[in-house]
Amino acid sequence: MEKFGLILEKQIFQGYWDGYDPNINPNIIDAFSAAAFRFGHSLLPTAVERWSKAHKFIGK
Repeated sequence: MEKFGLILEKQIFQGYWDGYDPNINPNIIDAFSAAAFRFGHSLLPTAVERWSKAHKFIGK
């Protein structure tokens, strides 16, 4: 963690911005999020298998 600078420090959380900029066009962000949503869901199988807690197949 230290080698790659992944240790969280209190200084990181200071000075964040939580405002709103009306000049930013949200349409492009929306387009990419919709594309990511569709792509992610296209990776799901058409049928979901169900398994019991004892690892026995229940069905689809």
